Order: sequence, then structure tokens, then C-alpha cells
Amino acid sequence: MIYSLIAILLILYLYNRSHQSGVIDESAEKRSIRIVFIMLILLAALRHVIINTDRGGYMEEYIGISSMSFSQIADRWPSYFGYYGLSKVFSFTGLPYQFWFAFVEFLYLVGFARLLNRFSLDKLMAIFVFFTCGIFGFSYHGLKQIVAMAFAWNALADFCDKRYIRAALFFLIAYLSHKSSLLFGFAPILWLLRGKTYFKYLIVLACLILAFSSSNMISTFADILGDEHYLSYLGEESHYNLTTFFLYLILLCASLFAKNKNEKVADSRYSTAMASIVTFLQLSALVVASAFRLGLYFSPFICILVSNNVKNDKMVRTGIILMLCIFMLYSGKNDPYQFFWQ
Repeated sequence: MIYSLIAILLILYLYNRSHQSGVIDESAEKRSIRIVFIMLILLAALRHVIINTDRGGYMEEYIGISSMSFSQIADRWPSYFGYYGLSKVFSFTGLPYQFWFAFVEFLYLVGFARLLNRFSLDKLMAIFVFFTCGIFGFSYHGLKQIVAMAFAWNALADFCDKRYIRAALFFLIAYLSHKSSLLFGFAPILWLLRGKTYFKYLIVLACLILAFSSSNMISTFADILGDEHYLSYLGEESHYNLTTFFLYLILLCASLFAKNKNEKVADSRYSTAMASIVTFLQLSALVVASAFRLGLYFSPFICILVSNNVKNDKMVRTGIILMLCIFMLYSGKNDPYQFFWQ
């Protein structure tokens, strides 16, 4: 818990340093973001493997993959060749596994940063939400999906900037790393529809489907993927609780009712739609254990929506900061951070 508290205090200190009299000092903000990202990369790279069994498995796979050929990798992990192929290339450096974990986290943060540069008006606030509400914490566990999310976010950023060929390439790498990224293919479609008059009704319908028919929808999606590992998630008993859903719901509602919200209507409408989707995917996780994984692809937009809409509402912003601090410290008490040498 002590390391989480130090990280929170550092982010808030840098936030205050870069926000003077309600005005963002862009040069100070850029320096602060670099410092925070370096901290997050170090936290991800130096975490003890005993904290999470997946992480121990990834460590052993990275150590062993240097002796495998690309054809052997394709035969053993056909559904995740993007991740393991990249791991194989990185293994040529001969660096220990901590550097591989650091590189994966770097990719993750670059993808997130590109969405922030495209959509966020207050990047440090978005990063604070990213760190405290559990999105960053997933990088301690599911490295294959982290790589897929990183490339999927880069793809969306390129698509929004009309770099369609590069976007298609990034989406392909994401899909080859983790097939669950296929669901995020709806994100660019929604971007194209964001200005339509029926857009908000489409999002309401999508949220209702997620709320009341998530099991059928996700089962169909998993069948389409045809991936045995992902299908196995559906058979898992969900131990999920409503805490994260209510957290996301509070963040969503607080953002929607904050004063002086983001005036970039089309982008705001899109961020609201994506944040709503991730919120109701959190609700779906009560029924289908894997729904929270699917929601992670859309999760940057809950950070972006909060950062944009509470930027000029000090009372709401302060309330959100206090709530997220309490949430992170409470949720992390049973899984305290440890360095790999401890």
C-alpha cells in the first residue's frame, strides 16, 4: 500500500505543479507526464512474480522463447503469434525479463498517450484516473492483452487522424496478439457515426444489450473467435462484484453533470459513448467473467471523459480524486506491491 500511496502523491504533486490558477502549463505537463510514465514502467517491470501467477508464466515463457524458432512459436501459440513473435524478437537483445516487462508497459503507455493527445484536455488528470481505477494494474497480469490493447489504441488514434493503412496494420497486430481485440473494431465505426442524429440512441441500445443480454452476446463473440483459451474464460465462475461497476458509473455520471463540460461536441459525444460502453461491460462481468477484459479496450475513455468534463469544476474534480484515492488504497490492501528482490 505504501508504494501506491507514494505514486498517488507524486502524480497529485505534479498535477498541482502543472496547473497554476486553473491554467495548464503545457511544458510542465509534458515533463510531468514523462516522470509519471517512467514511474509506471518501473513499477510494472520490477514487480515480484509471486504476486500473480500469470506474471510468473510470462517470465518463464520469455526466458524459454529464445531457444524456439518462429515456426515453433506459431505452432505452439497460433492465436497469440503477435505477442510471442514480438517477445522472440525482443529476446535477441539478451536482456532479462524485467526489460521485456518494461517494454510491454512502454507500448501500453504509448498507446494510451496517443489517445490522450487526440482526445484529452487535461492529460495528467486522465493519467491519475488510469492509475487509480485499476486500468494500469491490469498490466501486472495479462501481458498478451496489454500488447493487443496498445496496438488497438494506436490503431484507433491513426484511424481518427485518417491514417487508414497504418491503422489497419496496427489492428492486425492487435488481433494477432489477442483475438479479443476484435471487439474494439466497433470503435472506429462509432467514430464515423459520432455526428449522426441517431448516435445517442445507438449507444443507449448498445448499453441495454450489455446490461440485459451480455451473456448471449459475449458467448456469440467468443464462438466467432473460435479460440479455446478465450472460450475457457466463459466457463469460469464470475467472482466479480459491483464495486468497479459503481465506481465507473459514478465517474460517468459525475462527468456528465459537471459544470463547464468539454465544448468539442462531436469528440465529447464519442468519449461519452465509449465510457458508457466500458461502464456497462463492467456490469456484464457479474454474469460473464471475461467481460471486464473486453471492457479494458474501451477504458481509456472513462479517463478521458473525466479529465475533460471536470476540468473546470473544482468541487467535482476534488471529490473524484478523493474517491479514487480511497478506492485504490482499499482495493490494493490485499495485494500489496512487492519488488522482485524482496
